[in-house]
Amino acid sequence: MGRQSSKKKAGKVTHTEPGRHSCSSLYGTPPLPTQRSSRSSNVTHEHIYVHQFPPILHPYIGSVQDVIPDGNCGFRTIAVCLGFGEHAWDTVRRDLIGELSAFWHEYVAMFGSEEHALGVHNSLNFFELDRAAPVQHWMTMPNMGLLIASRYNVILHVLSFAQSFTYLPLRSTPPPQYQHVAIAIGHVNNNHYVQVSLAGGYPMPTIMPQWNYFRYECAAAWVLPYMEQLDVYMQHTRSRFPPETIVVEN
Repeated sequence: MGRQSSKKKAGKVTHTEPGRHSCSSLYGTPPLPTQRSSRSSNVTHEHIYVHQFPPILHPYIGSVQDVIPDGNCGFRTIAVCLGFGEHAWDTVRRDLIGELSAFWHEYVAMFGSEEHALGVHNSLNFFELDRAAPVQHWMTMPNMGLLIASRYNVILHVLSFAQSFTYLPLRSTPPPQYQHVAIAIGHVNNNHYVQVSLAGGYPMPTIMPQWNYFRYECAAAWVLPYMEQLDVYMQHTRSRFPPETIVVEN
């Protein structure tokens, strides 16, 4: 898809949905599961992928659900997290194109260039059912993290052994904490995503820095209930990777 046609297509995508408690009246979010996870007594340590997630989170991982590895796995895991079922991966792609298109200029600023934003749009634009998605259409992070959190009004954790981040909605006023929905996916084997269930009270990975720069003022309160969990994770990270000590010899 050429640059000009991509931009034109992005501008044509529209969504009309019910409103939500938000400082943005442009569009809302579909119904999501509202149950809050609680500390599970059946913690799954033995799953093949658990060792690829931060060790501090291992005691809080209740389950790991794999999905079909067909190049749509990132979108399949989000569909599973939202209760749609993994075969709704194409719905997730369409929803994220809608999010990107509705706030195009904001995402251009966030990504640093229109070319980068067009690249994200093109990577989302794959809906063929008879073949696997080629690598240029795979889910990429951190590009799509804030799209997902903002489109579905959820807290998203993306976990990997190397680096994990939390993504918060950019434009909504948060509902009461008991209505918050947190979902987690894990990046494993450097090329695959799986769904991860975390028990309540888990140390929370660092907030994606872009959120602080590009969020609306009304969205600032999303982070407030989780300061302790964020601090526990940050302190653990600092203890594992202390500041480098430089010794100067005379």
